[in-house]
Amino acid sequence: MDERVEEKTGFKKRRKIKRKYPLPATTLENDFLILKGLITYSEKGDNPVSFREIKIDIDNTIISKELNFFSSIGLANKVSRGKYLPTPDCIEFINKLDWDNQDTAKKVLRRLLEKTWFGDFAIKLLRVQKEIDLHSLARKVGEECEADKKLDKSAIKRLMKWLEYAEIIEIDENEKVHLKEVPISQNVEEKLSPEEKIESISETIIEDEMVKSERIKKVQKGILLNLTINLQIDSNTDIEKIREIIRVIKQELVKNNDE
Repeated sequence: MDERVEEKTGFKKRRKIKRKYPLPATTLENDFLILKGLITYSEKGDNPVSFREIKIDIDNTIISKELNFFSSIGLANKVSRGKYLPTPDCIEFINKLDWDNQDTAKKVLRRLLEKTWFGDFAIKLLRVQKEIDLHSLARKVGEECEADKKLDKSAIKRLMKWLEYAEIIEIDENEKVHLKEVPISQNVEEKLSPEEKIESISETIIEDEMVKSERIKKVQKGILLNLTINLQIDSNTDIEKIREIIRVIKQELVKNNDE
């Protein structure tokens, strides 16, 4: 269709934008409603559903786009053309929200978003720069996605909302963005496999017993040693390195005591 025909009919051909990654097409609140609908109409993941089968008060086009976005961040699985299932993480996330357990819900979401292209990008950027203004972060994320500067501006802002809600980033009153500090129990322990958690617990018990034993020996010799170790741990901390540090300290304590 040439320009003359377009002017005469009033029809304008929509330009297709090629992005590297899907982007959200609606608000965070609507996204949560769509996720609830996906879980409900799939019967908690038993039956794949299309966007048309999710009967909620949101436009079908939006639902279709969001299902594609959800599949890119680990909240939905595309099992066939146009058919989706909620992931176990999605079901856990929405279940926690329904029971007003937002803290745990955010932990589930954080665990997922840290692995996404935009979560990983923001984390790496802020580890280097420590602080960045919201506009600059959005621009860099948009460039990374190869998004359209005008048409995708709102969608990129929505990604920032996802990261803020999951407590990966925090935005202050001056729109300065920082990485959100999260307690170790939220950040490191969740990344351990069940086997690693058992090993960690066992090692902690052994360490406690050794510390008690060392204190008894020191007290018997008339010496009481209080040792405090400060370790800074984040999501990329190598747990094995920390364990190795603890082992070395224990070996030195035992060696010095024997001497």
